[in-house]
Amino acid sequence: MRLFLGVVTDVIDDEKFSIRFTIKNYIENCIAYPTEVLEKPEVGDAIVLYEIDDDILGCSFLYKKLRLGQNTDISIGSSLVRLTKDKILLKSDKAQITLDNLGNIDIDSANTLTIKSTSNIVIDSRSIGIKGTTGDVGFNCIPVCPYTNAPHITLNCD
Repeated sequence: MRLFLGVVTDVIDDEKFSIRFTIKNYIENCIAYPTEVLEKPEVGDAIVLYEIDDDILGCSFLYKKLRLGQNTDISIGSSLVRLTKDKILLKSDKAQITLDNLGNIDIDSANTLTIKSTSNIVIDSRSIGIKGTTGDVGFNCIPVCPYTNAPHITLNCD
C-alpha cells in the first residue's frame, strides 16, 4: 500500500462520494472511493489517497478528505451537518436548525414544527413574539385573556 496527496477534480456520485482525482505529475482523473461516507467531497479538496493492490480489482484507490479549512461538512443524501468554529448547522430539504456560539438557536421548517414532551415545557423569556400569515396569530396578540381578563403583553406582534 502506498500513500499519496491529491486533489478532487470531480464528484462522480453525490450519495456514495466516489470521485475523480489528480496526483500532480503522476495520475490524472482516476476514480477513488471514500474510506468513510460522512464528509462530502468538493472539487478542489485536498485528499490523502491509499493505493491498494488486490486480487479482485487489481489496483484501487481509497481516499480520505483532509480538513484544511475552518469547517467540517457531514452529508448523507440531501441532509447536511456543518460544524464551524462559530456555529452548528443541521439541514435537510425542508428544515434547518442553527446553533451559534452566542446562544442563539434558529429553527426553520417548510412544514409543521412539533414540540412534544411527556413532562413540562417551560419558556422563560422577557417577551414572546408570534407571527402568523393567516391572520390567526396566536394567544399573545389579543389584548386580554378571554377567560380571566388578565392583560397579555408582547413586544413583537404583527
